Amino acid sequence: MSCLLYNLAIEPMIEKIRSSSLKGFDISEDLNRVLIKVYADDTTIFVGPEDDPKMLQGCLDLFCLASTARFNSLKTEIIPLGAPEFREDFVRSREFNGWKLDNEIHVAQEGEAIRILGSWQGNGINIQSKWNDVIERQLKTMKQWNFHYPSIAGRVLIVKTLVISSAYYLMTVNGVSSKNIMSMERNIRNFIWNGRKEQMAWERAILPITEGGIGAPSIKLRYEVVKVGWLKKWWSQEPDRPDWAWIANELVYQSA
Repeated sequence: MSCLLYNLAIEPMIEKIRSSSLKGFDISEDLNRVLIKVYADDTTIFVGPEDDPKMLQGCLDLFCLASTARFNSLKTEIIPLGAPEFREDFVRSREFNGWKLDNEIHVAQEGEAIRILGSWQGNGINIQSKWNDVIERQLKTMKQWNFHYPSIAGRVLIVKTLVISSAYYLMTVNGVSSKNIMSMERNIRNFIWNGRKEQMAWERAILPITEGGIGAPSIKLRYEVVKVGWLKKWWSQEPDRPDWAWIANELVYQSA
């Protein structure tokens, strides 16, 4: 119930921003105003090069005045977009179109990853440290379960429910390198066979039991499924086509 009430309470602010003269990002003829994206209590606003940030601040201040709510500046983070020269100047000056940022607002540096809905975004970022954390958690989980001496079938079930699940979301939103896939699969194979010599080839082990395998999960195959899912969304037609698909089109056209 609290989530529904929050959605009702925040909607006037969203509509105020949408009905303002803020232009946001003009991507293409098919997507000419990317301004605000909201999910639960997470709000991302795209301020265009010609926008007046003071107008955005006015919308927020009016909402706070009417609702008695207060935005936490310490949780406000800005990722500058555009040419490297502009980003460097913005980080240094903390000014944009005559708007001086409050000291509490955090501006992402070059190479700094900012978390947005569980994904990591930024300019020139490397999220290998995030994958190191995931792999470490996986190893810890498998080590703890090793003390219970599960059977091979039990180990397969543990991997499916507790190990791969810790990597699935990050794999979906940020992708995963071949190096990390190989590392995770090597650890999983070692856990399933309890450090001993493998009883069958891994290509056979990942087959269903009815086909002579043990139903072991393959991170490599699961990532292929994730990529196919993204392609399916990219190729979908309106009104089901997501905004990022139009952005992907523009990036492909510019690189062609």
